[in-house]
Amino acid sequence: MMFLSKLSKCFQIVVLVMFFSCNSQRNIVVNENLKLNAQNVNDLEKVNFEEIRRLNLNINLKEITVLNDFQETLNLYQRLENGKYARSFPITSLQSGEKLIVIKPLLSKEKYGDLEILSIENKEGILNINYKEIENQEYYQNKWSNPILIIKVAENYKKIKLNLK
Repeated sequence: MMFLSKLSKCFQIVVLVMFFSCNSQRNIVVNENLKLNAQNVNDLEKVNFEEIRRLNLNINLKEITVLNDFQETLNLYQRLENGKYARSFPITSLQSGEKLIVIKPLLSKEKYGDLEILSIENKEGILNINYKEIENQEYYQNKWSNPILIIKVAENYKKIKLNLK
């Protein structure tokens, strides 16, 4: 009787070891496949960015404007200056390799909305800026429909694409 009890325990241990061994092998294969698929399909590099300024102003700007140096930044900030206020907004300085991107898309979903950057990704030199339109009560109450967002990136790219999500 004692022999059967010990044999039963040994059998249980062997079964557990086999189960965990096979399970960990399956997880390794699945994880490796997921990594390979993510690398091959996307080849996307997440880009860090810093939001510099958000405003709503009816001004003639392209959908995307890139500022490469202090003089370009100064020229834009002079155009954005509001005469009602004595102080202007602080002008951002750029370090080597940094650029400011001014985003001013035409709104299609929210007439008096704002912008929210979901992600920025670099794929083969194309900077994909993924954003969505969001409700903004202040913009709605004041009937403002010209959101402008200024962000700073330190990334090399050939082209920029805005993607409404």
